Amino acid sequence: MTAGQALKSLCSRGLAFSQRGKGTFVSRMKLEKNFRQLLSFSEEMKDRGSQPRSKVLGFKRIHPEEDVAEALHLNPSEEVIFLRRVRMADSAPLCIEVTYLPARLCPDFLETFEPSGSLYQALTKQYGLHVQMADEVAEVSVATAAEAKLLRVRGRSRVFRFTRTAYLYNGQPIEFVRSTYRGDRCKVVNRLTRQREIIS
Repeated sequence: MTAGQALKSLCSRGLAFSQRGKGTFVSRMKLEKNFRQLLSFSEEMKDRGSQPRSKVLGFKRIHPEEDVAEALHLNPSEEVIFLRRVRMADSAPLCIEVTYLPARLCPDFLETFEPSGSLYQALTKQYGLHVQMADEVAEVSVATAAEAKLLRVRGRSRVFRFTRTAYLYNGQPIEFVRSTYRGDRCKVVNRLTRQREIIS
């Protein structure tokens, strides 16, 4: 019983993960959020040898809040597709992701998209919409009680909050995302360059 509780604790902290019928395994090192390349969550996980999974918390059409409408360049009367998910690597929850898409660009998305699947892949295959670039902001914060429960961490644990606006090749915004990542399972990685000094 004590060993079982210890394993459950390790899984809840993201240090191990369980697979039904197979056993419990040590988790990989921290996820590196790479700001040098634009990848979806599913692409990031597969690139690191993990199996991406999702728990869908909400999937519907709504009228967006003002900041979402502004980011997506929408008229006040326009609706968005709202998708809220807990994203997991193998069976360990890594982040809570809330996505908004302009409904006019993917009008039948609620009927055709499997919300636990890859969003970028579906946008490309179903509508020919290719995400080309994104602006992303990272901030450090603490988890709310509700977030801590979903992420299986202690209350007020450190988290990263990412805000992303993604664009098509023509510069049109296609996606606005708010993500909350576990601070104990994620780190931000970037490459900085310095311009060569001009000597006169």
